[in-house]
Amino acid sequence: MSQWISVNDRLPEDGEHCIVWDGDWMQGATYHEEEKAFYFDDLYESDVINNASHWMPFPEPPESEAER
Repeated sequence: MSQWISVNDRLPEDGEHCIVWDGDWMQGATYHEEEKAFYFDDLYESDVINNASHWMPFPEPPESEAER
């Protein structure tokens, strides 16, 4: 499993979907380099996530039965 990455150490690639921690909540987000901001990954939510301190890539999905 991936480890949390401080936003002070490194930011995701532009458009990368990731998991963000802001000290209170863990949320799926997309990073937008031009705005230097994380946005909620929610169909009804397009707000910026303020105070994001850490992020991590989403884990790989589980293998399907056919792939085993």
